[in-house]
Amino acid sequence: GYHLTVLNGSNQPVAVNIQNQQTNPPVATTTIDLNQNLSSSATTASVSNVTVFDSNGGAHTWTINLTASSTTTGSWTVSVKDETGATVGSGTIAFTGGAINSASSKITASATYSGASALSVALDFANVTNFSSGTTSTIATSSVDGNAAGTLSSVTIDNTGQVLLTYSNQKTVKMGAVAIADFRNPQQLTQASGGTFQ
Repeated sequence: GYHLTVLNGSNQPVAVNIQNQQTNPPVATTTIDLNQNLSSSATTASVSNVTVFDSNGGAHTWTINLTASSTTTGSWTVSVKDETGATVGSGTIAFTGGAINSASSKITASATYSGASALSVALDFANVTNFSSGTTSTIATSSVDGNAAGTLSSVTIDNTGQVLLTYSNQKTVKMGAVAIADFRNPQQLTQASGGTFQ
């Protein structure tokens, strides 16, 4: 019958209830951020095994292929394919002096998978450079949002006193900081049993 109490967003003590927190819902991918260098002397490059999630939490593996323009320096054609080989997005990015042109730093990929809502994902190349580094490019994903559904795997308290729920999809949820009662006259507390007082 005893309850752990945490402080909510209004700093009011509330009892922790994780009965309705047993699962973590899936979140569809909306953004793929890329970084590092796209070699200016290369003609092709690719980023493979990019995992994206649909609205049902289904995982899909995308490949981002880049091809340098044969006529325009610093211009690259981007093609995105999913695990079936279907093209889900395409566009052109451009660089000037090794820096991405902000007006062409994003392209959108779209796909619809069975039973899920239409997926629209922005590929952001804002942190990609285009300097010469031989024929090998280091371009890679720096972050991909979205996640599959998860089940509660652990309940812990971090070093700031926050109650953390960790799920099988590697997501965490903060339930609030453990509330600590301060008694003006602790001598009036009577130990009931173990670590409980009244």
